This record gives sequence, C-alpha cells and structure tokens, in this order.
Amino acid sequence: MNTQSPFTPLPAGSERQPGADAKRGLSRRDALKASLTAAGAAALVPGAVAAEAPIAPDARRASTRRYDMKKSINLWAFPYPQRMTLAECLQLAKDAGFDGIEMN
Repeated sequence: MNTQSPFTPLPAGSERQPGADAKRGLSRRDALKASLTAAGAAALVPGAVAAEAPIAPDARRASTRRYDMKKSINLWAFPYPQRMTLAECLQLAKDAGFDGIEMN
C-alpha cells in the first residue's frame, strides 16, 4: 500500500492561493463543483432523460364485478381493558378509518 500522497503539502503557516493547485492538478472541491454543475445542467435540459413509456394496464387485474369491501379490526389489537376503555378503542378504530370492530 502506497501511503505517500501525490500532492505536495503546503508549508506550515502558508495560505492557499487561488490557482495554487494548478501544479498539483484538480482539487477535490473543484471536482465536486464541476460534477454538481454538470448534473444540474443536465437536469435542466428538456428531454435529457428518456421519457418513460406509459404502462398498459394488466388485464388480469381488471374485475368484472365490484365488491364493497369493508375494513374491520379485532378488539384484541387494542390494549383493552388494561390501558384503554371500550369507548376509546371504538373511537380510535373509527378515527383510523375502520368500518367495524370485532368484539371478543
């Protein structure tokens, strides 16, 4: 494993000068800026990404009959009677959108 960096370290106490990286190549910060700029420009160009073809509906999923389905929940799903009253359980089921509750 080569632990030696390809970049020469800056002398202690010296500040980075703009363009000082020209000798060392492209810095990580400049590479990141360039890639983000390119990605942003590509996102703004209309038609850069191929439009998805509309998906045809699956004939097997179509049903000739419609059934009115109702959702219900069992009272055992609630912490009754240890922590909730029956009225609280029924109200919680109603607020959650259940059509009924199965009593034990």
